[in-house]
Formats: sequence, structure tokens, C-alpha cells
Amino acid sequence: MNYASLEILRMDVPIGTNQYHDDGFVESIMEHSKELSKFYGYSNEYCDKILSRGNIIGAHYLVAGHHHIFYLKPFTNTETIRIRAHEETHVPDSVGKIGILEERLFEEQGVKINFLEIEEKEIKAELGALYALRSRNIPIWRASLFHDNRDWSVAKKIYKQSKVPRKMIFSWL
Repeated sequence: MNYASLEILRMDVPIGTNQYHDDGFVESIMEHSKELSKFYGYSNEYCDKILSRGNIIGAHYLVAGHHHIFYLKPFTNTETIRIRAHEETHVPDSVGKIGILEERLFEEQGVKINFLEIEEKEIKAELGALYALRSRNIPIWRASLFHDNRDWSVAKKIYKQSKVPRKMIFSWL
């Protein structure tokens, strides 16, 4: 059994026989995607998919049992945490282990979210980013300054609505 050590989410996730690679900051998401496609002997189909999504600042690339995450260097440390946590969240989601994040959100932050009810992977990834920011006591508004999009807005709404009153948490534990 292999594990992905997700540094920003501060968790190790079992990934079966897959491999995990945090490729770090890259100059171009598109060029790095093309290099990975070439390395693994695949077409640039994934790269075309990235282009169709518009302004991409990070990516999770799963090919031949290898998870790669990579991202552009953002403006601030807060944005680095948000982007990296977002991409890291795609790993447990893609291997059916998103429940680990679900448990952490409840135990550490009193946020009860059923990730099985959320279909959109990008919203799940933004919830992972919110978890990472809040676990560092970083105000959410600070991460909204540069990249406020629909998925981020929806995730913030879900997070806020899912906050459980403290007295209810203890009755569930």
C-alpha cells in the first residue's frame, strides 16, 4: 500500500498501488502537462482539456497510476496554501478516500459536510483549500482576493452553512 503525503492538507492518504508526485511550482501548466504526457507516452488530450478550462493556476494530472500535482507561483503565501491544498484534495477524491478530509473537517473545525453529495470535483477541491486555510487560522477573505470564482463561492457557502454549533459536536462524539 502506497501513501500520498499531502503536505498542505497535513495528511497521509492511502492510494493503493498508485504513486504520488508533488512536482511543485512550474513555469507553465500547459508545458508541464505536455512533458508528462510525453513521458508517459500519451497524447496531449489532457492538455487540450486544461486549455478549454481557461486560466489555470494549478493541476492534478493522473496518468498510468501516477498522481502529479503542480501549480504556478502565486502572489502570496495565502494563495500558495489555497492552490496547493486545492490540488492535493483531488488526490483523495480520485482514489475514494475523500472521507478522510470529511472527518478532519468535522473533528478539527466543526464542519459537517457529506462529500458524497457533492458531484463537482472542483467544489470538493475548494473545500479542501478552505480546510487548509482555516487550520492555519487564515481568514477566508484573504484567499479570495485574486481568484474568486464560482466554485470558490459555492464552497465558501457550503462551508459556512455546514458549521455545526459546538454543543452539537460533543453530542455526536
